[in-house]
Amino acid sequence: MYKFGLSFIYFFLLSVCFNEIKAQDVQLTQFYASPVYLNPAFAGATDCWRVGANYRNQWFLGNKSYQTGVIFGDKNIRSIGAGLGAYIMYDTPGSGGFQTFEFAAAFAKKIKLSQDWQLRLGLQPSYHLKYMTSGAASNTYGDQMTNLQGVVNGTSDSPLVYGSYNFFDLSTGFLLYSKSLWLGLAAHHLLRNPFIKSYAIQPVPMKLSLHGGYKIQLYDASESTLTPAFQLKQQGYALQLDLGAYYERSRMIFGAWYRGLPIITGKGFNTDALAFLIGYRKYDFRVCYSYDLPLSKMIYSFGTHEISVVFEFCVAGKQKPPRNVQQLPCPIF
Repeated sequence: MYKFGLSFIYFFLLSVCFNEIKAQDVQLTQFYASPVYLNPAFAGATDCWRVGANYRNQWFLGNKSYQTGVIFGDKNIRSIGAGLGAYIMYDTPGSGGFQTFEFAAAFAKKIKLSQDWQLRLGLQPSYHLKYMTSGAASNTYGDQMTNLQGVVNGTSDSPLVYGSYNFFDLSTGFLLYSKSLWLGLAAHHLLRNPFIKSYAIQPVPMKLSLHGGYKIQLYDASESTLTPAFQLKQQGYALQLDLGAYYERSRMIFGAWYRGLPIITGKGFNTDALAFLIGYRKYDFRVCYSYDLPLSKMIYSFGTHEISVVFEFCVAGKQKPPRNVQQLPCPIF
């Protein structure tokens, strides 16, 4: 099994190197609150069952807001050291003329490398449905925005082509973790299917996501923790860094994140936002709210609101694993 893990990682890196990275996927501020969407290796990385939902409203300005919803679920199959997961995603910009539906299933296998380290390997087939109606003509597209002034210019795209497109795709990823540290890498859109952007069919750009963090136990009576974490992702020409930390004390969770790459200038690089979140947990139920404060001076932007709910449970007759079973240290939000 150890050799299989090394072979999987070799194939993963090989597929990344030989796929050209050139439209972007849905972005979530609370990306750890939608783990199966982030990386298929997270599927089943829980005690028994886990279900959750995310809702994101970006650039809240009348009917011009971008809205995204994700519903996911996954299960730990302890008898074979694996996990199953699935999610449904819906995304619509502006007036709703251009809409995306995504359905995905995931399988992950856990491999014990040593007493302290575990490796999870994930694979995720998916089905995508994208369609455009006449309402898309009133939307605002990415090339109409400038990061500095927030000015809306005329789009450089060709005339809109209305219709629907559907295709199958494939994603993969791995996750390496210990009691306190985790590091994951996921690659999405390996099949490079066509998609409709706003005017024509183009190859889907691969999305790469490198994510990780370290959980620090603070030695006080409340058993509070501080968890610095990050995500570096690239899709097309866009390179983005999310850097932040979570602080957990008793039943409360607080977090602050920075999104952007201020030391790099050029196409696709910018200083995007500061994100602040607050969450509450009681037993295996967690709810969290976050707000993205834009830093790119988009004068039409009121920021982004995001809400997530996650619930973990075991069915009758099933019990949580014993304390000596290695648990993932990464936060749920």
